[in-house]
Amino acid sequence: MISRKKTKHITLNKNTGFTLVEQVISLGISSIILAIIIMAYNISMEMFDDQLSGAQLRVDLRDAAETLKRDLRNANAVTYPAAAGLLTTFVLDDDGLTYSYYVNANNHLVRQLGTSGVGGRALAKNLEAGSSSITKVGDLYVIELQASVEHHVTKITSSIKPRNI
Repeated sequence: MISRKKTKHITLNKNTGFTLVEQVISLGISSIILAIIIMAYNISMEMFDDQLSGAQLRVDLRDAAETLKRDLRNANAVTYPAAAGLLTTFVLDDDGLTYSYYVNANNHLVRQLGTSGVGGRALAKNLEAGSSSITKVGDLYVIELQASVEHHVTKITSSIKPRNI
């Protein structure tokens, strides 16, 4: 008896790729996912920038208050208000120099040498008009600085007793 081997017929399927509909659907889904990722990234970067500007404002105000306190602590005399637009003037004991503090037209708190009301170095920026003050309460001077950037509002209040007054 002769045995016959069974032969297997291999048929090649010529339709092995993706259809156009499948490609369009996968492209649409991946585009939506990519758009969501980009939006999330943009939102997180905006939040980071917002928090950074608020932190920078707090640092500027804290540094400005410390500079004011240092000058006031060493002052030999205080004139308040020294002139229109000035917060105050300190005549320093050590070197006899006069430093004035004022809020300029750009709403920056400025420390300058002399009382001209022009020039100087900006200690804090974007101060709200009329929100910075130095007042005397008994033998203490109270420094209040308030500033805002976008929706961040920061207020620093500090007091100091001068050594030489």
